[in-house]
Amino acid sequence: GIEAEKYVAPQELQSKILSRPSKKPLQGIPVKRIDHLNLMSSDVTAVKDSFERHLGFRTTERVVDGGVEIGAWMSSNLLGHEVACMRDMTGGHGKLHHLAFYYGTGQHLADAVEMFRDYDIQIEAGPDKHGITQ
Repeated sequence: GIEAEKYVAPQELQSKILSRPSKKPLQGIPVKRIDHLNLMSSDVTAVKDSFERHLGFRTTERVVDGGVEIGAWMSSNLLGHEVACMRDMTGGHGKLHHLAFYYGTGQHLADAVEMFRDYDIQIEAGPDKHGITQ
């Protein structure tokens, strides 16, 4: 027979994924493009109007509650949206809520999730399709 030794990674390189003998090296994930970003604002209409007037975006979807615009999805191309702006119900005046990347294949997304788990990078929500334009 053939003798073989089972590889056991050093403690700091061991994966939390039981079927993987060691962590994947941190070489990144091939992102094809930024998919969209989501902003929070106390005045969604002002942000939307600014993107339209100064950057040439068009609004593809809106949510209005009681006459107040609380959500707007905007695009400069054929995509459903590249920028979304939601009303910040906490009273904040402007912040980045999230940035989403387009990977091209589901495997790249799975690779990112495994890497986050191995290196203790916390994900608040997702990955998932979400929002009105999905």
